[in-house]
Amino acid sequence: MLKNALTSGWLVFDMSDRITAHDEAYAVTTSVKAVGACARSIVYLMPGTASTNASTDDLIRYGQEIRIQSNEHICNKPLYLSSQPISPLAFARFSRNQEVCLHCKSNYNTVWKIWSTSGPRKAKAGQPVLASDKVVLEHCATTQLLSNDRIAYRNDFGNELEVSCMSAATKHKTQMLAGEYNGDRVRENDNKGVNDKNYWSIELSSDPVAAAPVEAPPRYDGAQMIQDIKETLKQRGAMAIRGISRVFRILDDNRNR
Repeated sequence: MLKNALTSGWLVFDMSDRITAHDEAYAVTTSVKAVGACARSIVYLMPGTASTNASTDDLIRYGQEIRIQSNEHICNKPLYLSSQPISPLAFARFSRNQEVCLHCKSNYNTVWKIWSTSGPRKAKAGQPVLASDKVVLEHCATTQLLSNDRIAYRNDFGNELEVSCMSAATKHKTQMLAGEYNGDRVRENDNKGVNDKNYWSIELSSDPVAAAPVEAPPRYDGAQMIQDIKETLKQRGAMAIRGISRVFRILDDNRNR
């Protein structure tokens, strides 16, 4: 699960909120409530492209191109965290920043790079990413960072927060010099300091029971429904059939049977 440092919100997906600007895309938000491990909150970090910095093992490393894939039980096909440059048809709903969505196509708009929040980026390139470490997720196509701000985004799950792409970099020279004086930054840093809204942490389960895979929901078809209705009617006797006929007559307002 991915957790934002500024809002303490968990990255979640909303399959009921479809984004019409794409062929098939869904809204991405963060939930400040304790959502727990469920299909809309669990993600998989997958290798992005077959580049030279790709890892030869199962570890996710700094500077590696990755794709953030949704849980397989949320849809009948894999979906990927995606973004694209701002256009008249594609932008964040409230902040008007770069839009972030859950897309069905694994193109280059779904490729991200993961970097450390401290020190020069090249210094930690190739090192494994540890759980609970603060990281930034850079969108490879636009070089913008995954961001989360306290912008209300109301959906079927309640009040959640909008997710977008925007690098909240420190632009004032005075602040950069103050960071060097405090030891937070050094002159060799090739990247600007960013705000907590760009900081994310990869949260794993601390309990083996909670780390169990999310199970697929049971399939309930029409034949099973008819069988359950028949068994229920048998348990209640003949009066249940008469009661159902009475309910049907009440529902038939225009008497068209």
